[in-house]
Amino acid sequence: MDGCQVAKQLRRQTRFKDTLLIAVTGWTDSAHHLLCDDAGFDHYLIKPVNLSNLENLLLREQEQLASFAGE
Repeated sequence: MDGCQVAKQLRRQTRFKDTLLIAVTGWTDSAHHLLCDDAGFDHYLIKPVNLSNLENLLLREQEQLASFAGE
């Protein structure tokens, strides 16, 4: 299985519907970006990954989860 197939399988399961999925790939073309979007990835990062960008995505997810827990 490739990452897109794994993402599709996860998105089919209710418990993973809202799980943050980040594609990390070396492919930079729009066709691969669309494949990842269709597979259910939330974000698309190109290697080498800018760690600051990844950290920001994870921090936003953490803040969002904390706000849901506080409701």
